[in-house]
Amino acid sequence: MKPKAFLSYRHNLAPEIAGKEALIQAIEADQTLDLVFDKSVTEIGDSVTAFMEELIAARCVFVFISEDYFKSAYTLFELIAVHQHEEAARKVVLPVCLSEQMISVYDYTAIESYWNTQPLEDEQDPRKVQDVLATLLRTSGRTGGRTLTSAEMLAMIRDAWEAIVFPYLNTLRDSDAAYDVTVLIQKVVEDYAQHAATECEKTTAHHHNLIAEEIGFLLEDHPVIKAELMKVSRPLRRAGSLDNVEFAKRLLSDSGEAARTLGDLTNAARQIRETLGKDSADWRRVFKDIQQLCGCLLLNTIDPVWWFNQELELRRQAAHCVTGSGYQLDHASFVEVVVSKELLSRGEMSSPSFAHDPKGTGGVVPSGGVADYDYNNMMMFDAVNVDAVAHSLLGDIHQDLLRSTQVPKDVDQLIREVKDRAVAIKNASYQRPVYYIVSHDYLQQIRAQPWFSEFETLLKGSLQFICCSQQTLSDNGSATKESQTELLSAVGLLLDLNKD
Repeated sequence: MKPKAFLSYRHNLAPEIAGKEALIQAIEADQTLDLVFDKSVTEIGDSVTAFMEELIAARCVFVFISEDYFKSAYTLFELIAVHQHEEAARKVVLPVCLSEQMISVYDYTAIESYWNTQPLEDEQDPRKVQDVLATLLRTSGRTGGRTLTSAEMLAMIRDAWEAIVFPYLNTLRDSDAAYDVTVLIQKVVEDYAQHAATECEKTTAHHHNLIAEEIGFLLEDHPVIKAELMKVSRPLRRAGSLDNVEFAKRLLSDSGEAARTLGDLTNAARQIRETLGKDSADWRRVFKDIQQLCGCLLLNTIDPVWWFNQELELRRQAAHCVTGSGYQLDHASFVEVVVSKELLSRGEMSSPSFAHDPKGTGGVVPSGGVADYDYNNMMMFDAVNVDAVAHSLLGDIHQDLLRSTQVPKDVDQLIREVKDRAVAIKNASYQRPVYYIVSHDYLQQIRAQPWFSEFETLLKGSLQFICCSQQTLSDNGSATKESQTELLSAVGLLLDLNKD
């Protein structure tokens, strides 16, 4: 996986096409970046706005500046939205001027003059541009459903110009220097490639240290975990004299594979359970922190390049809702990671908790079979009553949090009880929310429910769904450096220790 860079440009004009080809060649020669532009990832039938939203969310955006860039509603929308993104200050926006003439446009007068021109009889009629831009801003949710006036949109364009374009034009080059777009693009690519590599290295080191510190705290609270890990792993036995944090660093890096380390942790946990007794309060306390250590090992598998590409948008999402795909890696401690068993048992349909009514009513009723303790894949429920779907989507979360097999029949009560327990766990866990790792299918299903808006409002800040497998036009790639299937299987074996 490579750091991504998106391109915002007018794709049907000769100078822009030539600039794009020069950018492609520069990035291919560098070999450390991945360039994404509309024609590279979209096909007939794909959503134009979906691609634009991916571009707006991106860490890095090349912007091909020309007079024509400001005559398209779509490129103006991208420029405005990139500028207004809540993480805009941390984005890397790289303007590239395609013509020497454009360099002299310091005062913004040409753009404003075009915007205020009377309607023209051509495809670049400014009134048509304004209509389309107003529609894009409104339908994307950026104006609260309101259609902006021409003056309001012009003010937004001016703000984006002053923040992104003008500083670049004002410091671009020595007036006596020869102007060569290809050389300019090569230099911009070289500089950004170095920046991306440096930031990924910083993320890796910072992330590794934080997770090691958290594991060190867990080992300090429960020395028995460290003792048993030393017994099941010869390399860790040699590291036994190290302090807890240094031991944790060895735990994270010695095998190089989290799935293997999770196996060692499972074997150690099995020995602890035999010593303490599977029904003892001491075992339950230790196992809670073993699960948290498991979560740390999973977090350590996050690909630093994937995180670099996704971080800013994930932070923005996580600040607003329970379905944001992300979490903050720079927290020094993490809540017990409650791994969604819906994902662990994806594709397994044994002993479903609910089934279609055998009487032929078309409804869904509790299954007569003995439900297993894993989430079942409840995605079979199409066109069934809302309450049944709510129970299939939230019932096992209720059971996980409340440790109860009795799930309220009333949906409102079910949501309230999930909320109350999630808040209680957060308050008892240093204000850390409950995390659920869920599949993309699960996320789509729960978002589609009519009660989801209330659920999201109540649970915001207390429960966070993490989905690392959402499909995008530009292909986000795998969030982990290791096979997610192997990792989740290893986690499943560990969790099974508390079921026997």
